[in-house]
Amino acid sequence: MKAPALGTLRCGVGRADMTPPVGIPHANWGAAKHEVAAGIDHPLVLTALYLDDGSPEGTALWVDFDLMAVMPEQDPPWRSAAAEASGVPPERIFLSGTHTHSGPSVGLYSWVQAGRDLVAPYVAAVQQAVAQAAQHAKRTAREAHAGWGKGACAINVNRRQVLPDGRVVVGNNPDGMVDREFRVLRFDGAKGEPIAAVLQYACHPTIMAHENDKITPDYPGIARALLEKELGGHALFLQGATGNVGPIEGFTGDRAVYRRAGTQLGAAALSVAAGIRTRPGELAFKEVVPSGADLGVFRWTDGEEQPLKVRVLRKELRLPASKPLEIAPLKAEADRLGAEFQQTVKSGDGPAIRAAGMRAKRALIQLRRAERIGDGSPLAVPVGALALGSECVIFSAPLELFAETGFALKEGSPFPAFFLAGYTDGYRGYLPTDEALSVGGYEVETTPYGPGAAAAFDRGALDVLKELKAKVS
Repeated sequence: MKAPALGTLRCGVGRADMTPPVGIPHANWGAAKHEVAAGIDHPLVLTALYLDDGSPEGTALWVDFDLMAVMPEQDPPWRSAAAEASGVPPERIFLSGTHTHSGPSVGLYSWVQAGRDLVAPYVAAVQQAVAQAAQHAKRTAREAHAGWGKGACAINVNRRQVLPDGRVVVGNNPDGMVDREFRVLRFDGAKGEPIAAVLQYACHPTIMAHENDKITPDYPGIARALLEKELGGHALFLQGATGNVGPIEGFTGDRAVYRRAGTQLGAAALSVAAGIRTRPGELAFKEVVPSGADLGVFRWTDGEEQPLKVRVLRKELRLPASKPLEIAPLKAEADRLGAEFQQTVKSGDGPAIRAAGMRAKRALIQLRRAERIGDGSPLAVPVGALALGSECVIFSAPLELFAETGFALKEGSPFPAFFLAGYTDGYRGYLPTDEALSVGGYEVETTPYGPGAAAAFDRGALDVLKELKAKVS
C-alpha cells in the first residue's frame, strides 16, 4: 500500500470566535415568527489556513466563516484585514461561508429592524477576528506534509421536489441528482502532529429552520468539531455544489437533528481522515518472525519528500443574465411589505407574522435579484483556484452551484484531488442549469442568470483549471 501524499510546504492555522450577541437579527426564514436570536445553541467560529511554499508568489490564505455567505459589502474590509495581518496579497485570499441558515443576518437580505443596532458592531468585531486568526495562522506556520482522501455520506438529497400539480418546491427529490461524496485534505507537522483538516461536502445547512430561534452553525459545525476532537488541530468546512441539494431531514426546530447529521458526516470524514498518510512511502514486507504461527511483518517506509508549489489563479467569467426587471416598483413593494411586517409584529399574531414575513422576504429577494441583473448585460462572476502542486486544487465561486455543475467540474478537472467551494468571495446568487430554468422553482425565481449561464460557467471554470495546471506542472 502506498500513501497518496501530496508533498511538503509551510502551513499554519488560526481560529477566532465569531459568535454574535443574543438579540441580533435572525431573519433567514420568511416563515419565522421571531425576529432576533434568542440564544446561542452552539458557538460560531472562523478559521484561517495559511499556506506557503517559500517563493514570493507561493503564499495563500483561506478563511472559513460560520455565515450564510460573505456578502459583497463585507468582502473588501475583511479581505484587507486578513491581508494586512498575514502579509498575503488580497488576490491570494479566499473568504468562504459554510452557508448556515441559523446564523446572524448581517447582509442586505434582512427585512427585520429589531436588533439592527447590533449588526455594525458585530461586523466590525468579525473584521478584527479575521485579522487575529490570519495573523496567528501566519505566525504559527511551520513545515507540513499534506495528503487527501475521499468517502461518502448520505445525509443529503436533491431538494427540487415536484408536486402533483407541477409546482416545484424546496423539499426532497430522491430521484434527482445528488453528490454524496466528501473529500478531506489533511495537513500534519514534521513530527506527524495534526495542524489542519479541510472537509468538503455538498448539502444546504437548512436543518435548523424557521422554528429555531437559536444561533447554530448547523451540521458543518458539528462535523468540524468531531474532526478536531478526534484528530486534533483545526478543521475547515467547504460547501460544495449545493444549489439544488439539501438535507434529507431538515426544516426543523429540533436541534438534535442537526447534531445527528453533523455527527454522521463527521464520523464518516474522520474514518477517511484518520487513514490519510501525509508522508510519502509504502507499507512493505520486512521479515518473517516465528511465533505460534510464522508472522509476516510489514513496516512503513517513508519515501522521498516532494515540495508543493502553491499557486493562485483568479479570473472573471461573464455569464448571461436574466431579463431586466424594473427596480423602482420592486423597491416600493419591498418597502411597503417591510413596513407591513413591522406593523404585523406588533400584533403578536403568530400566523399573521409568518405570512407577512414571507411576503416581505420574497419582495426583498426580487429587489436584490433585479439589482444584480441590472440592464441585462452579461454578469461578471469572479472565480479562483488554489493549487497545491499538480495533484490538488480548491476551486472557488461566489455562487450556489447545482450538483450537475459540481459533477462536471470534478470529472473534467485535470487535478485528481479536486475540492469545490461555493459561497466564496462575495455572494452572487444561484446558478441553475438550463433544464432547471425551464421547469421553475425557488432557485430559478431568484437567480440573476439566464439560459446558457451554467454551461458558460462550466467551460470557463475548466479553462481556469487547465491554465493553473500548466503553471504547476
